[in-house]
Amino acid sequence: MSDASDSPRDILRDVARRLAGRVGRGSLGVVSQNVLNLAAMLYVSRALGAEEYGRLGLALFFSVQAFQFLQWGLQSIVARELVRDPPAAPRMLAAVLRQRTVTAAIVIAAGVLLAAAWGGAEGWLLVWIGIVDGVLLGYTLPAAFDAKFRPGTYALVAHLRPLGLLAGAAALHGLAPEWFGARSVLVIHAAALALSVLVEWALIVRMHGRPRAGGTRGEATRLWREGAPLAAGDLAGSLLGYATIPVVAALGHAAETGHLSLSNQLAVSLTSLAGAPAQALHAHLSSRPDPWSAASRREVLTLTAALVAASVAACTVIALVAPALVSKVFGAEFAPSGRLLQVDAWRLVAVLGGAALASGLTCRGRPGLVAASQALGLVVTLIVAVAAVPGNGALAAVAASSAGRGVALVALLALFLGARRRPA
Repeated sequence: MSDASDSPRDILRDVARRLAGRVGRGSLGVVSQNVLNLAAMLYVSRALGAEEYGRLGLALFFSVQAFQFLQWGLQSIVARELVRDPPAAPRMLAAVLRQRTVTAAIVIAAGVLLAAAWGGAEGWLLVWIGIVDGVLLGYTLPAAFDAKFRPGTYALVAHLRPLGLLAGAAALHGLAPEWFGARSVLVIHAAALALSVLVEWALIVRMHGRPRAGGTRGEATRLWREGAPLAAGDLAGSLLGYATIPVVAALGHAAETGHLSLSNQLAVSLTSLAGAPAQALHAHLSSRPDPWSAASRREVLTLTAALVAASVAACTVIALVAPALVSKVFGAEFAPSGRLLQVDAWRLVAVLGGAALASGLTCRGRPGLVAASQALGLVVTLIVAVAAVPGNGALAAVAASSAGRGVALVALLALFLGARRRPA
């Protein structure tokens, strides 16, 4: 284990050695799932066209926010509790299902109001289906597989979603093209989600036992309370990544919304590849005996600098090849998405650069500070978007998102450096 006297090179070599096995085990499933997601995205975008794909992108914005709210930041908490006390797993699973059901009811009630406010029967139905899609996705529980050290099993189940979407969309487009559109794609995706969730929970029951009510009200309250700051951070981060889509859509720029949606989803695919390294990094930093020590602080800052440098290099390459590659793969109609991706891809710097800082603060028991940095970035994004998008369109939207993420990263660094241990 590295200590405060180690050089940055020694720290990076030590961490790389420790993470190699963990990342290797988790990355294959993430990569293959991303390949399937890209295949589904490619087929659906070319079949729908830019304007209809923009309507799909707007519905998916609401879907992602519904998903984040249902998850309530409990992924790492549930994994920890299942590992710590395996006999209590049935009670924990029952508590999670209750939490999901309560938050689902809140989301569905809010969804009715949001969908009605968006206006028009067509828009109401599209937003409503998107929210139902997000509610279904919210019942996923990868933490149950992580607790049994079987992330590969979860990845296999998750493959059912893009496979189901791809197969269903291709079948409907070939057999009944007049029915093919944003709404039908969402319905197909929701059906694939429902299937994958059912399979996932069947496997969870086999691994941990059937969910069984029990425990005290205090335990349930602790779950809600402990997840709240993590949920706030996840929701703020999700809005930070997607908030510009409804801003552009509200201005009536249908094709531009489609271009922005594709660019955004491609950028999300890029950042999701960092998921396995980020989880392994969090596990590594969590193993430190004292997250407030000088050695831990030095390790986090060294990792942050290395991750920022690596992501800047990656984004430079993406910026060079994105316009030609996106135009060639997705067609000339989506050529503007390639130019947007040149800017949008820079979110990778904030995501990777912030991974060590966020884990460091969470390990110190300060997840609320992570949420605060994301919230600040979201405010900056919305201010810049509202001011710049009306006159400049989707390019201003991705610039606003990048600016917000940059502010969030700087705020995260400042909060990590300024955090102080609470008195015992």
